[in-house]
Amino acid sequence: MNKLFSILTGTVLLVCLQAGCANTPATADHAVKKAPLDTAHASRFPELKVGMTAALVRAQLGDPVEIRPMESTIGKAEVWVFHIERTVDTVQVATGTRSVPAFTITMSGPGMVNVPEPVYSLMDKKEDTTLSLLMLNGRLIAQTSAVRDYNQYK
Repeated sequence: MNKLFSILTGTVLLVCLQAGCANTPATADHAVKKAPLDTAHASRFPELKVGMTAALVRAQLGDPVEIRPMESTIGKAEVWVFHIERTVDTVQVATGTRSVPAFTITMSGPGMVNVPEPVYSLMDKKEDTTLSLLMLNGRLIAQTSAVRDYNQYK
């Protein structure tokens, strides 16, 4: 009887191991769900060129969130500030665990145990770009940008 139980236990374990291995991802990349990136619009903001008129800049970016006048002896100078936010990637991350009952076979016989199982949530990787444009007499003279990366759970 013990020999039959040992053979049966070994067969069940072998089948379970083979089934588990068949569903195991080959690399860690399979554990992360990636959203496709829009490669046609991958830049942080539309292309701007020195000398563009204020109307062209507004057509590309819309109205600035802030316009700061500057002192200038050679004309009307302003700094136009824009905030551009975009989602860079969406990933699935483990945010906790939950207890799940599972069937097990031990030397003392079959039984039930609780095993931890990961709980996943979607997370957006985002960036917020602050774009500052120096406008002189209605034309773009220079630009600077600062990027802040952050994560946001869905």
